Amino acid sequence: MCRLTILNDKIFISSGGYNGSAFDFVTKAMKHGITNIELSSGNVTNISELISFCAKENITIQAHNYFPPEKSNYVINLAKKSIIKSPFFKDILDAQVNIAHRFKRQFLHFHSGYCVDLQHSDMGKSNLSSQKSIDRQQCIVNLSENIEQICRYLDSKGLKLLLENNVIDSSVYNNFGDNPFLCCDPEEINELTRICCNNFGLLLDLAHLKVSANTLGFDFLDAVKKLVKITSAVHISDNDGSRDTNLPFDEASDVLMALAEFEELNFITIEVYDDNMSLLQKQIELIRGARGR
Repeated sequence: MCRLTILNDKIFISSGGYNGSAFDFVTKAMKHGITNIELSSGNVTNISELISFCAKENITIQAHNYFPPEKSNYVINLAKKSIIKSPFFKDILDAQVNIAHRFKRQFLHFHSGYCVDLQHSDMGKSNLSSQKSIDRQQCIVNLSENIEQICRYLDSKGLKLLLENNVIDSSVYNNFGDNPFLCCDPEEINELTRICCNNFGLLLDLAHLKVSANTLGFDFLDAVKKLVKITSAVHISDNDGSRDTNLPFDEASDVLMALAEFEELNFITIEVYDDNMSLLQKQIELIRGARGR
């Protein structure tokens, strides 16, 4: 197996599980010598001040999915028709472009989309059976059209789009009676790639894939192998296969061993929801050790 190369040696930690402000998370990480941070949550922040502070302190930040958050708690659903016309989405998109340019990042990345009209209050809940289902094929059409529009916009900014695979756990599947989320399995992801003529890359969330494999009945490592060629970056955390719990991984974790399938990635983000910076530093060292396998 070839040695994994992470371009620019970028291993990020995620703010995803942090309940305080993005600025507080950044400063806490900085005090522990962690200078690559992916912001995906946090209270509404003065983005200009945050960017200026990080640039001054030589901290590299990148935005993910809902960051910076809208005061309306707007949920990005790329399976909605013509999402690029939404002023809320456009505000997030433009803020993320600004962050990417300032910190020389190559990609913007969002979750793939949902066949239900999720609201902020629905996030993390399994009981979605009351939601009105949107036709899956229409959602795929909407997603592919949105990808084309967003990619054209990002191309004009010198950036590219990554989509993150969604996670489906058994509680959501059983309560809903089906899979209401797009791009949970390798076949649908690769089919979308074919439809969209490779205009986007994949941000492969290994923890999401592990849970989805258990729910939908496919092999986790085989799925990783099927997605290697279109994967540009990875999110990593661990779980027991039943729910996406963003737990730490160890040397024996299948999510860590899966990194051996990749020869080159633009970045890896540790999505362990714990603000114990010593623990997160150990997670970084585990990835560095795994790169030589």
